[in-house]
Amino acid sequence: AVTVLVDASSSMRHRPDGEQTLIEQANVCALAFAKGLEKSRVATEVIYYGENDDDNFLAYTAKSFDQTCIPNNFAVQARGPSTPTGEAMSFALNNLVLRREKRKLFILLTDGDPDSKQSVLRAREIAQAFHIAVVPIGIGTDVVKGFENGEFVTINDPSQLTNALKEAVRSRLFN
Repeated sequence: AVTVLVDASSSMRHRPDGEQTLIEQANVCALAFAKGLEKSRVATEVIYYGENDDDNFLAYTAKSFDQTCIPNNFAVQARGPSTPTGEAMSFALNNLVLRREKRKLFILLTDGDPDSKQSVLRAREIAQAFHIAVVPIGIGTDVVKGFENGEFVTINDPSQLTNALKEAVRSRLFN
């Protein structure tokens, strides 16, 4: 089972190539990735985060584990000014923990710093306790805060995102 958690905070509106924003590129990649895993019969969930409303974390599920891919669900716009990464990870891990599959992979796509490094560390502890492999992929950053001592992948060009996702699955789920 694979969960892909996508940062949809306002910083994802950045246009590094002058054409597509980071969120538009992440949307295309997340959809293609989910479709590919779906064809391979790998249970997949895609969740977007990036907004707090009156101290409540908000998430949007573009594809649940039991749902087929619907392309229009992946037309997410970057919105909130906050990046509640740890809270989003904990939320997404709740569904993944309950899956029956032996191997579980959690992929985090983000371009910025989390609001709270401590909440990210707590979420990592949950993943570790349930033997869930976590692969953070930093877009246009050298560090994914909360993962300094762990494995993470950074990409400078969002066009590298698809290959980074494929490699994460190949190295962490199928090995």
